[in-house]
Amino acid sequence: MILADVVHFLAQLDERWERYDRWGEEAQQTYRAVLAFLLGLLPPASRLGTELVNSIWRQVPMTAVEVPVFRQTADGPAVWLARRKADEAYPGLLHCPGTLVWAEDRDLQATVARLGRREYGSEDAIRLLVDRPLEIVVAQEERGTMVSLLFVGYLTNDPPAEVGSWFLVADTATIGDDEIVPDHRDRLIPTAYQVWLRPGG
Repeated sequence: MILADVVHFLAQLDERWERYDRWGEEAQQTYRAVLAFLLGLLPPASRLGTELVNSIWRQVPMTAVEVPVFRQTADGPAVWLARRKADEAYPGLLHCPGTLVWAEDRDLQATVARLGRREYGSEDAIRLLVDRPLEIVVAQEERGTMVSLLFVGYLTNDPPAEVGSWFLVADTATIGDDEIVPDHRDRLIPTAYQVWLRPGG
């Protein structure tokens, strides 16, 4: 396939086209070949952006690393919660920051370092208390299938106050579905918290 073939095929895609599953086999094969050609133009480990990632996500499961972080406060144990961005899933809701695993990540520590830099301002911000997932959960989301690897950790620095805040663990169970990602409240925080409570946590 050459670029001229792609341009010719894409030029035919307009509102008159029916759904993909109603196309003939030859048209479906051509369409898949066009998509493969275009994706092949991207260098390995490219930053794809939310829109393209979500499109791929509908076809291929994605893997995420979830790391609730805790600390002891004068009022009791607390967990860090941040607000989801407007262009993300569950926009505006509180959540325990996590991240997708990217092709460029050479190992778990690289993924955690990238999460620390993005959410807490430093690649060294997160310290894991375990080196194996507490849980591996496969969930069907609106975006597609998510494979979540749950860890637990603590922070080595004070996170930026403008992106989140510390919440008492005891209070998180009463936060409503319209304020927090339900799965984080009901599963991530309680599971990770029990490990954090262990001696040495």
